[in-house]
Amino acid sequence: MPYLEAMRLRPGLGTTARLFVAAVCASIAEAIETGKATAVAHESAAIPTAAYEAFSLVLLPSLAAALLLGALFDSRPVRRAVVGFRRGIPEARGIEGLALAVLALSVAAATFVGRRSSGTASVTANVTLSFVVVVLLGSLVVGAPLVIIVASAIGPRLRGLHRRLPRWTLGYRGLVPAALATSLLVVAARPLFPETFLPTLSGAIVGYALSSAGVLRISVARALGGAGGRRGLLVLGALLLVALPAPFVLGRIPVAARLVVLYRSPLSGTILTAVRAMVDRDHDGYSPILLGGDCNDHDPQINPAASDLPGNGIDENCSGSDATPYVPYRQPAAALRGLPPRPAKPNVVLIMIDALRPDHLHFAGYPRTTSPNLDAFRHGATWFENAYTAAASTRFSLASVMTGFDVERIPQTRSRVDLEVLPSARLLGQRFAELGYDRVGYTISYVLQHIRGVGAGFRVWETPWPVDDWRENFAGAAARTTNSALEYLAQAPTDGTKPFVLFVHYQCTHNPYAQDPRWHFGDGGPNSIDAYDSALASCDDEVGRLLRGLDARADKNQTATLVFSDHGELFGEHGYTEHGSSVFQPDVRVLLLARMPFLYSASRLPQSTITTPVSLVDLEPTLVTLAGGTDAETHAWNLLPLLVNGDSAGDPARPLILYTDLTRGAVRHQARGILQGRLKYVRDLTTATTGLYDIGADPGESKDLSRSLPAERARLADRLESWERGAATAK
Repeated sequence: MPYLEAMRLRPGLGTTARLFVAAVCASIAEAIETGKATAVAHESAAIPTAAYEAFSLVLLPSLAAALLLGALFDSRPVRRAVVGFRRGIPEARGIEGLALAVLALSVAAATFVGRRSSGTASVTANVTLSFVVVVLLGSLVVGAPLVIIVASAIGPRLRGLHRRLPRWTLGYRGLVPAALATSLLVVAARPLFPETFLPTLSGAIVGYALSSAGVLRISVARALGGAGGRRGLLVLGALLLVALPAPFVLGRIPVAARLVVLYRSPLSGTILTAVRAMVDRDHDGYSPILLGGDCNDHDPQINPAASDLPGNGIDENCSGSDATPYVPYRQPAAALRGLPPRPAKPNVVLIMIDALRPDHLHFAGYPRTTSPNLDAFRHGATWFENAYTAAASTRFSLASVMTGFDVERIPQTRSRVDLEVLPSARLLGQRFAELGYDRVGYTISYVLQHIRGVGAGFRVWETPWPVDDWRENFAGAAARTTNSALEYLAQAPTDGTKPFVLFVHYQCTHNPYAQDPRWHFGDGGPNSIDAYDSALASCDDEVGRLLRGLDARADKNQTATLVFSDHGELFGEHGYTEHGSSVFQPDVRVLLLARMPFLYSASRLPQSTITTPVSLVDLEPTLVTLAGGTDAETHAWNLLPLLVNGDSAGDPARPLILYTDLTRGAVRHQARGILQGRLKYVRDLTTATTGLYDIGADPGESKDLSRSLPAERARLADRLESWERGAATAK
């Protein structure tokens, strides 16, 4: 067998050894980075398991590639070609690092062309790939003669220099060109791959380069090629013995380690995704192995994301049971009776702060002074302490706010990044237009570029800067947003003749965080909690400026002001960062403050805090009712009874649905959840796991109660399944 012969590492058969070392170095780099990510996620107990899985998942395909490529490059025809090249150009001996340098320059040229062409709207992905391949091959063709020319020019001088160096340096002379060429190759390849891949790829490049240089090459050959090549085979066998169990035990390791391997490792998650796609026989997007969760890989209608038809005896969504019919949990009609009189058409101001998690606000108990203006606003407002988003990403959350529907019930089309709300939906801006309101919205570039239709009905729906220039305006975006809102308020009448709805969207707390040197909480780095808190304080300052502008108006007591966030943010909890990857508390719990002074009097004081769980979908019926409209059939609840009568008007048994579907890199994050009272049931489709948590006693959601509370788990799981089926039927 060629690959077994190559492992014997006879003179001239060293490429396999170098690729072998590169594979091991890449796997070690992957394990180190995964271990670091696990530590950042505060899951220290899972570090060994996560590192082992990451090491093995990279090692297995890397070894396979090393043996196949080694068998090719160490074959007799290739060796003869190399020998012929060296005999024809003797000056090339000793400066093989030039080959790596030419490869690096070729990769850099191909990367440059690919990036430039991909930025052109008229150029498709296939054309871009063709450009990259052509330029890469062309650069290599041009580079080969370049090696000959440079070798002929400097080869004799280098050999003369080598002869004057001490003998003990003989084995190390290849290190310098190898190191320089390796550095150039790493830098050139950097734009070609996602940044998360770089530690692992750099480990492979460095391992190959170092094992190619002088004494290290000899050492590797002796270490692996001793005893007629048997030592190399023993090392290979030992590595395979260690790594082969990893894919089979992946479903049995702790959930924390599983999540880190999938979401936080440099390359392991991508490899898993690729392998799952390869073994997905029915092409429904889910595999039967490696956490794919497909319980029937012969039927594309059966997979974890399928709708389970109630009562047919078939478990279409692989949950372990058949769904029951969906019955909406409706708000009692009696709750809406007896509300106090209010202005016919009060003004409405909606202030949305992107990615703001409420537990980082000072009034919520956070030790840092991040929110003095929101703290002051909270004293005259009602805080919905347990408010939740329907989904932890802006496109889904904003669409649910504007329609009053859970994500799956919104009339929509969507892709990996974009979402369009279809004309059949009735949106908040359209409802206010029917009721005679002026409608003005200042949002961010991402919304205009990727979330179409949510601003339907607004007279003004724009960014306070040129929509494509968001990078140049990111640092000052909050100030520009406040300025635009205040300019509108300055010309809006205060006598009630033209009521308005004003939507104001701030993005300071969205990654990358818009840090402000006026608020310095530490040097944790651009993606740290320190940076987030600085951005939050800066955002609070601009929101405070807008709130003071509202308070200065004569109609301030005829204005409903709501401050809310579209989703939260994660900083390593459960192995996640940023948002949109989960339905855990830091991702889905949001800020919701409501100030409606016209609802109260000397005998009816404002409710300070509402603890009943509510959803952002509830804003739509609440605001439409405030404006004098009739509630649409959305299954959302009106919050006015809670604002007037407090928690006594709520129902803690009302179930709230939580949802995520986000592709980041090569991994598609899919999860569903249901919250009822203090219990939350989570079903993660990506990791094929479920969990039941008591968020009152265990706010960190670290203790799965599925075994101790099997009846509650079954009840919530059944409710979630019936909702999924009801959502599919409603489409």
